Amino acid sequence: MKGIGWNVGSNSKLKFWTDNWVKGKSVRELIQGPIRQAEQEITIEEIRQGGEWHWNAISFDLPPYIKGRILATPIQIYGEKGDYMNWKASKDGEFTVASAYTLARPEEKHRDGFKGSWIWKINSLPRICHFLWLCHHNSAPIREKHRNRVVFENTTLNPKLHDSCLKQAIEYVYYVGKSFRTIQVRYSNVKWNKPMEGWGKLNSDEASLGNLGRAGGGRLIQDHRGGWVRGYTRNIGFTTIVIAKFWALRDRLKLALQLGVDCLEVELNAKVVVNLVLSNLVTNRDYSLLNDCRYLLSRFQQTRVNHTYREANRATDGVAKEGCMQQEEFVILFNPPTPDIVTFVNEDATSLYYVRRVANTLPFMAN
Repeated sequence: MKGIGWNVGSNSKLKFWTDNWVKGKSVRELIQGPIRQAEQEITIEEIRQGGEWHWNAISFDLPPYIKGRILATPIQIYGEKGDYMNWKASKDGEFTVASAYTLARPEEKHRDGFKGSWIWKINSLPRICHFLWLCHHNSAPIREKHRNRVVFENTTLNPKLHDSCLKQAIEYVYYVGKSFRTIQVRYSNVKWNKPMEGWGKLNSDEASLGNLGRAGGGRLIQDHRGGWVRGYTRNIGFTTIVIAKFWALRDRLKLALQLGVDCLEVELNAKVVVNLVLSNLVTNRDYSLLNDCRYLLSRFQQTRVNHTYREANRATDGVAKEGCMQQEEFVILFNPPTPDIVTFVNEDATSLYYVRRVANTLPFMAN
């Protein structure tokens, strides 16, 4: 059915070639050329076994870009949740009438719509924004006053009155509206904080060559002294930055459990990922990785999930960049891979501070 996509569950029964499971598209849509009749009904479960893709199970030699998109497609590996549908025409995977209408009438999407959304983004008083909005819709009440002046005072009719009002209001906001918001810059000292004794600390990061570009993940576990315990890199494939961060988080949680860590502190430099992990949000988006992360966190005796700035995560950032460029899908690191990462780890152990520039925004409060 048009508009239906699939999220891949554990032990997936979806057809590898024809079901819409790769970002709402089928693999067949992404390639050109014939496929053997015997392979038409092959399922994802038959090709992906033991957590790895066995490309020799199909006769078609997929291009590297297609393999990258398949590698990056989230697949749930814990729990018994099966394949489930999503609505690919919306951002959150939920059905809406508006998205269905756009899907049914794609030509409507390209028509000129309301172009005044910038009005609600300017730094000004609400009543000024409302006045601009009225002007943009040719609905400012000033036209009635102008009409009365034309009728009773015999003044000249101005056919572009709304344009004149809009230009004057914009000019006013440009020269005066900026004073409603003051932006100040301050500098904050940021460092990697050691976990409590008996705890392990997991730092995760991703590197991406642009959104929907080639992505890699890096994970690093350090002890309470800041020493290197274990790290790894992953070639994630072609995906969004948020999905890449979930890949990184799930991999590092698995690694921590394998190392026998009981109490774990997790630091992420993506606040949106922290909020999703700590929330009870249930969504139809391709967040199979989120479900796995929540499950893995429940396996530890104690956990803490916190947000940190990138400056306090430099060692993991360096590891993630290694994963972005590697050819292997997954590599475990028993030691820091480069001299730069050795330096970053030593700086963490000595609690070295980094300076981060932070913008303070002080909004104008109207009475």
